[in-house]
Amino acid sequence: LAHADRGIAIARATGEGRLLVPMMLVKCYTFEMQGRVADAIEHCDAAVEATRLSANPHDLAWALCELAFAHYHAGDLEAAIAAAEESARVGGRMTGDTIPAGGGGPGWVLGMARFEAGEVERARGIMQSLGSDDLPHKIPVEKCFDWEVLALVELALGRKQAADAYVRRAEEHAALLGLRLPTALALRARAAILLADDEPLAAAQLCRESAEVAAAAGARLPAAFSLALAGRALAAAGDRAEAIAVLRQAESELDACGAGRVRDEMRREL
Repeated sequence: LAHADRGIAIARATGEGRLLVPMMLVKCYTFEMQGRVADAIEHCDAAVEATRLSANPHDLAWALCELAFAHYHAGDLEAAIAAAEESARVGGRMTGDTIPAGGGGPGWVLGMARFEAGEVERARGIMQSLGSDDLPHKIPVEKCFDWEVLALVELALGRKQAADAYVRRAEEHAALLGLRLPTALALRARAAILLADDEPLAAAQLCRESAEVAAAAGARLPAAFSLALAGRALAAAGDRAEAIAVLRQAESELDACGAGRVRDEMRREL
């Protein structure tokens, strides 16, 4: 955020207005990870309005793509899908664009939103259409996010072996990167496999570890998502008292982050 704000200040001081929207959009992913989802949406909305006025289709497609991600993290799947589809229409493609995030286009967030909306086969088709599952079109840190999602899709379809293969990729890649957030994501992905294999206590332990690692990186929202899965795993294990405690913690964190849909899921679990 400090680097982006410095860039915005330099752009304004030097009259380089073309850099303002890209610098604004750089901040949105950071806001999401920090659990400042409302700030991410506000910045994306401002960028979308600015690019509509400037008649710059490239920046508009990029801003809409980032807006889709912000709505996805908030849990507003309908808004995420609408923004992603408009981004694809404006930019003319689902992937392979020069947007330096989201895998180069809105296809991935569209697939994720469709998956969370229960359209599993449709989501899988979108994701597979974007390129190889080696994810050569993704920046390194994004790959662990995406392999976790691909694993969850396969689990939803009852394909545990395929899911496990994606998790192993995430684990190996996280070890290669040596960064906290990919490590947290790989731990949570492995926990999903353990939960599917009827090992809920082991899954809960990994989720708690994932939450600790994510929190140490300043990634409040991923940490909250890990706590949410830990609570569900504890409930599945029959540890009612501990499940309630963890679900309440997850609900509180998700509410503070602005992740309304998963927060409401925690309330239903409770």
